[in-house]
Amino acid sequence: IVNFYNMKREAARTLTSLSRQYQKGIGDLAYEVLCIDNGSDPPLEEDWIRGFGPEFKLVRPERAHPSPCGVINELARSARGEYVAIMIDGAHVLTPGVLREAFAAIDADPGSVVALRNWFVGGDQRWLSEVGYTREQEDILFERIHWPADGYQLFHVGAPIGEHVDPWLAGMIESNFLVLP
Repeated sequence: IVNFYNMKREAARTLTSLSRQYQKGIGDLAYEVLCIDNGSDPPLEEDWIRGFGPEFKLVRPERAHPSPCGVINELARSARGEYVAIMIDGAHVLTPGVLREAFAAIDADPGSVVALRNWFVGGDQRWLSEVGYTREQEDILFERIHWPADGYQLFHVGAPIGEHVDPWLAGMIESNFLVLP
């Protein structure tokens, strides 16, 4: 389940990163991507969403709310699979092994909750907030790494989100890719 609001440019990257063509080592993993358009203007088009693959489906809440939590919960309750992955912010791009590794973790412990550590494209978020960061700068970074040809190149233009000097050893305070039973 992935939520979008007024971000078609970002949605294109996110949905590409969830596609079978991009994700590596998933074989015949059965999954669906429920794309919430939470009141975008202009709205996302159903044909455009389906263009990412047969797994992709557009969902428009009857009433858009500032928080997408209600429709996310509704979709989670109606999901057909054993597990649900939630991306509350549709402006996040995954690396090509995320689905493979998330489900490997679930295979190891079927009752587990899997959370993905967030990275920020562009480098250290603290520094960028001081000097500024634009869509144009971000587009240049994606072009420079030839994304989506090699999604692992994202690690060359990103940094873990957080204030800790060694974020790998720090606790996680949020995740934008949460998988749970």
